[in-house]
Amino acid sequence: MGNTSSAFIGSESAEIKKNNRRPALSRAMYAMRNTKLASFDIFDTLLLRPFSDPKDLFYILGEKFNEMDFYNLRIRCEKEARDIKEELYGNREIDIYDIYRRIQYYTGIDVEYGVNTEFETEMDLIYPNDYQKYIFNTFINNRVPVVLTSDMYYPAEMIEVLLRNNGFTGYEKIYVSCDKECAKSDGTLFDCVAMDYEEIPLNLITHIDDNWNVIVKAREKGINTVHYARNTSLTNKYRPKYMSAMVGSAYRGIIGNYLASDESTYSVPYEYGFTYGGFLILGYCSYIHEICVEEKIEKVFFMSRDGDIIKQVWDYMYNDIPSEYLLISRACVMRLSADVWKKMFIENAVDRMSTRRNKKNVGQILDYCELTDLKDDLQQYGLTTDMIVSQSENSSVVSLFRDFMENHLDKIRDKYKESNTIYENYLERLISSVDSRLALVDIGWRGVNGTTLSKVIKKLRPEISTTNFIVGGRQPVNLPQIRNGDIRCYMFSAEKNYGALENHKEKTNFYYELLTMSATSSFQYFYHDRSGRVRMKCSSVTPADYDKIKEIQRGILDFVKEYTFRFRKYPSFYKISADDVAQVLYNVMSKDEYFTKYFSDLNYSPELGNEDKSKFGEWI
Repeated sequence: MGNTSSAFIGSESAEIKKNNRRPALSRAMYAMRNTKLASFDIFDTLLLRPFSDPKDLFYILGEKFNEMDFYNLRIRCEKEARDIKEELYGNREIDIYDIYRRIQYYTGIDVEYGVNTEFETEMDLIYPNDYQKYIFNTFINNRVPVVLTSDMYYPAEMIEVLLRNNGFTGYEKIYVSCDKECAKSDGTLFDCVAMDYEEIPLNLITHIDDNWNVIVKAREKGINTVHYARNTSLTNKYRPKYMSAMVGSAYRGIIGNYLASDESTYSVPYEYGFTYGGFLILGYCSYIHEICVEEKIEKVFFMSRDGDIIKQVWDYMYNDIPSEYLLISRACVMRLSADVWKKMFIENAVDRMSTRRNKKNVGQILDYCELTDLKDDLQQYGLTTDMIVSQSENSSVVSLFRDFMENHLDKIRDKYKESNTIYENYLERLISSVDSRLALVDIGWRGVNGTTLSKVIKKLRPEISTTNFIVGGRQPVNLPQIRNGDIRCYMFSAEKNYGALENHKEKTNFYYELLTMSATSSFQYFYHDRSGRVRMKCSSVTPADYDKIKEIQRGILDFVKEYTFRFRKYPSFYKISADDVAQVLYNVMSKDEYFTKYFSDLNYSPELGNEDKSKFGEWI
């Protein structure tokens, strides 16, 4: 998709620590053990912004001011203000008011209003770097004086508010370039510090900064330094380059600050959930919620098992529309479709069986469908139990078996009547609180489960209309339902976001489903035991390593919590375009090695009737 970045194969956080870019706090403090005066940079060191580039804050300001291309105007006005200052006074150190005087010249935006709006936006979004906060507090607790030095256009009194709001207190002085009219970038701001603390030798002063050029200038002065590389500079190379400006910057910023700010390391499954899955599920839930509000959906049902983590995220983000976890599966849908959707029953029990990778014979299919009683009738159709049902090997057997199943549909319905009746009672209880509109949520790909359920619901409650949500649709079989709104695709379909559809291959289904795999066995159907109690049959196919699945889900939830908390005052950032998600996912999904190396041992059942516990790696 024209994206030149390359996802890291492994744990990014572990790689960062392996290269000593974020040494353990104890090691960092030991290296500064002789320090008599500690100097900290402020922005991107003590204080973090949830963006890949600090200037991306200007996009939000453009929204607030309703000013086109404010991003570039803000950059230009800062440069012009510095040029004017240099021409008049011989230095380039300006404050925020100088910048907004230039902005006022071009736009008419009131200077005080502009300054206050920008600063309040910073207040909303800036948060503390806990790694540096620990070092900062350790110096103060050990009675080592601390000063703060910053090349910044905010005056000290404004920066003090930001620091206080983020828990930074106890420092002695702040040296800001716009106040002192000198800068770290040329080393002169360090002269101000040295003058005020002339009793302390320069080699016993330690300065911590994210800017390498500043580190070089401090060292030229004889000051001890610690380079704390900007978090996103360590992680941006693994992120997609081509995303929408605001959400793309937010995504890269959240990932970089979370994975790289301290010495923490995370497992590959956790990072797969945090780095890739969280972005998808958050965007998907936001998409679903927006439509549900518009269409006055009364209740949202998340279909098992893919709906497990989606419902967890939904319940964390929203409480205005009730939700329910709905037991369903391909096996259950096959039984239900025998009653409400003959075409789909035949397709599931015969046609799709005849094109699958792991070929089955007639007897195996009947056993799986729990229709062994029908074996006695095979002979009159010229069929035997050992005949392979394969379109490529013997299409005549497929045709005969299709006729056999169609002509025995009444018997099949009788066989499934008990389980279908129990399921209908179960479903009727769940939808009893719905008057007219509900939503069914799945991940994809044809929308058969949701469409079958819609038919059952229509049978039970004709007055209820359903909307089916899926992440993507691979084939155009559901195009009419997509066009009329019965099925809503978040990312791609035969007519939406075709670039993503073109890049979607069958095996990438598994990569998506790995993100939404549940650490539970699959529900099959309900039945009555000998005492008449309702029981639930589950599949024997379960993930081999529940811990990996739980780690993926934990990573997804942690991303959602981190992202929504940082942008809690800007919920427009929750609206994530399908193309942005596609850029993120296909950045990693192009790396088969990533999945074969870390997830190939998981048991996976991608096909109806696949009970042989095949490995995930076999499907890549």
